[in-house]
Amino acid sequence: MKKKLGSILVCILALLLVSLGASHAGEVHVQETILNDFTFPIDQYTYDHVSIMDFYFGKPHPDSTLGGIHIGTNPHWPDSLFWSHTLPSQLHVPPCRIIKAKLWIDAKGVNTDQNTVEIQGTYNWDPLSHRISDDTFYDLTEVEQPGFWNQGALNVIVRAGESQIRIDEAILLIDYDRGHTDMEEDVSSQIESFQLSQNYPNPFNPQTQISFDLPKTTKVSLVVYNAFGQKVRTLLDTSLPAGWYMVSWDGKNDEGGSAASGVYFCRLMAGDKAKTKKMTLMK
Repeated sequence: MKKKLGSILVCILALLLVSLGASHAGEVHVQETILNDFTFPIDQYTYDHVSIMDFYFGKPHPDSTLGGIHIGTNPHWPDSLFWSHTLPSQLHVPPCRIIKAKLWIDAKGVNTDQNTVEIQGTYNWDPLSHRISDDTFYDLTEVEQPGFWNQGALNVIVRAGESQIRIDEAILLIDYDRGHTDMEEDVSSQIESFQLSQNYPNPFNPQTQISFDLPKTTKVSLVVYNAFGQKVRTLLDTSLPAGWYMVSWDGKNDEGGSAASGVYFCRLMAGDKAKTKKMTLMK
């Protein structure tokens, strides 16, 4: 009787753990803290702009929940995690110049190099470290991709290759030179009107580039919708100075999942003006 009761209790406990995992997978929360002139303890360097992302499950308050977000190939967890670091509204390269920039990701349980890291639509990054510390630094100082810093946000996706890893925190650290204050007037005089160019390539798989021109500083949103008018991905939602911009869409939705093949619409809002382009994702 005791043996049978013990078996029942073990089964109940297993079911509770599975249920807990599924529940946590559906209750992902991300909290961002912005700091200025912050000295990072690890390298003792003072950065102009710091974005700290804390990840956790449960109710929207990290002090009352389990820390970290689990992802993995285990079916009880999502297989990827997407987040966006807010960039300074005045950061536009050029005229601004990046002096020093790093992305630090604190992960636990990384025991292989099968995970992949995507930063601002680029894929040439090492996987998360599976050394003892499990802390990984990405040096962004010398990035040469046009428009990398001009999107208002830095988008990051980690795709798991392990059965289960936990991501606790990510910190973006930027020190930059603001450049010449008259540069915006120079740029504005060269741009005649608000324009949204056709994405390239189109059709595309899995990534495409979206370019647009702004003749003056304004609040900008760049959103991808499906053929039913449902929002798929917010690529930009920030204020930008006059300039030429290029934004990448990697065919993912806001949750980091892959969008299905089909027709999508890219809508650019700048103040009270709007433009839309049709895009085709083919897999």
